[in-house]
Amino acid sequence: MSEAGIHVSFADDDYDTAGETYSIPSGTYPMVIAKAEVVPIKSGDNEGKDQLKVEFRIDAEGLEFTETVRGNKVTLRPHERPLFRNYNWLTDRGREYFLAFLKATKAIPKDELVKYGFVPGRGHVEKLQGARIAGAVTRKPEPNTEYALADGMRNDVARVFPIDSEQGKIALKAVRAKAGKDSLAP
Repeated sequence: MSEAGIHVSFADDDYDTAGETYSIPSGTYPMVIAKAEVVPIKSGDNEGKDQLKVEFRIDAEGLEFTETVRGNKVTLRPHERPLFRNYNWLTDRGREYFLAFLKATKAIPKDELVKYGFVPGRGHVEKLQGARIAGAVTRKPEPNTEYALADGMRNDVARVFPIDSEQGKIALKAVRAKAGKDSLAP
C-alpha cells in the first residue's frame, strides 16, 4: 500500500445521494426469495402471533432507471435493494394472499400443503428461500417520514405470480428488453 493510502474517487452526484434509498417504478419484476423467517406480529389485535416475513430481491442485474429526485439525477438499480412483505394467515384476506404466495413459489408441493398445511417445523420456511417468482411492485407516497424512502415514497410487493405464469413471462420479457440482456434466467 502506498504512503497516501487507498485512493477512491467519487462523483458529485454520488456524494450528494450517498446513503439514500429511493423507490423503484411500479411494475411486475422477476424476483427471488432471498430470505424467509417466521417472526412475531409487533402490534395490533394479533400482537405476538406468528407471521412470515419475506425478503424479495429483484432478479434483474443490469436493469437501471434514471430519475430526477429533488433536482438530482439518480440511477435506480432495483436488484440492489431488498423488498419486504409480511404474510399472516389470521384473517380470510391474509390466508388468501399467503396461499397465493405459497402457490407462486412452487416450493412446497400442493399435496403436502393440503395434508399438513404450512408448518415451519417441516422445513417449509427453508424451502421458500431461493424460489423464483414474479412480483407486482407498487410505488406510492408514504406520509410517515419514519418509513418513507429518500424520495418520500414506498414500495410494496402487492401480488406474486409463478415465474412461468403469463404475468411472469411478461415481466421477464419486459426486464430483458429494458436491461438489454438475454441472459436473465427464465
